[in-house]
Amino acid sequence: MQIFPMLKEIETDVLVIGGGIAGAFAAYRARASGARVLLVDRSYFGRSGCSALASGVYPSYMPGDKVEDWINGLGAGPLVNQALLVKSLPVMYEHLMTMDRWGVKWLKEGKQIVRMGAPGRTFKNGVWMAEGGPQMMMAVRAGVLASGVEVLNRVAVTQLLTSDGKMPTEGQMVGAIGFQVRTGEIYSIHAKATIMCTGPYKFPYPWPGSTLGYMPVDLSGDGIAMMLQAGAQLSRLELGGINLNPDSLLCAPGLESLMLSCALRVWSL
Repeated sequence: MQIFPMLKEIETDVLVIGGGIAGAFAAYRARASGARVLLVDRSYFGRSGCSALASGVYPSYMPGDKVEDWINGLGAGPLVNQALLVKSLPVMYEHLMTMDRWGVKWLKEGKQIVRMGAPGRTFKNGVWMAEGGPQMMMAVRAGVLASGVEVLNRVAVTQLLTSDGKMPTEGQMVGAIGFQVRTGEIYSIHAKATIMCTGPYKFPYPWPGSTLGYMPVDLSGDGIAMMLQAGAQLSRLELGGINLNPDSLLCAPGLESLMLSCALRVWSL
């Protein structure tokens, strides 16, 4: 009689943990670089996380926008990485057009995607989804799968693997371990590069007088906890949401697809 499930071992080039918009684009961009990519979602890729619950607004830069408007509207704080924000602007548009090709239904006038303003913004910066987050993420899912990314659904990652077995490591991340939430099967995934896309630890409630209008959804922050425990490099936390930073650092578009567009950079290391 088998009491414990068998360990399943998987090898890949790039492991992406998290199936929201950030994980989707991290996997897609890494795959485009020629890597074998495995995306792991603790639920069902395309239906889980905050991206699939989006109410319908996707902030995006458009060619011709004044960069100063974006800096003043999203990056005016003294600790904001304004250079990174400016660098991310054309990536936002690139991803918008990619999602348009994938079949995300944006609100349009003729063939032109419509943008509107947002609380605290003095310029039009948000494109609108005609059918909200669920339709957007299922279209994104189809595009990512068509690119050749492999997906492992309903596997909850519990710990990152390190090259020396230490926590925190003196080496590097070499994958992750997790379990299938329905069968209990244990997975040991070994990868040359591991990218955590599990979101911040919460989305903020607006406070009196605040211009924030984000979803009142609390997230567990388990991905950040795993990175801290393992001694992984935490990067791109200066963009969007609330992470390990004060509220005043909310300085980039929601649905942070641009955050993990650095998959190409990670893979090239």
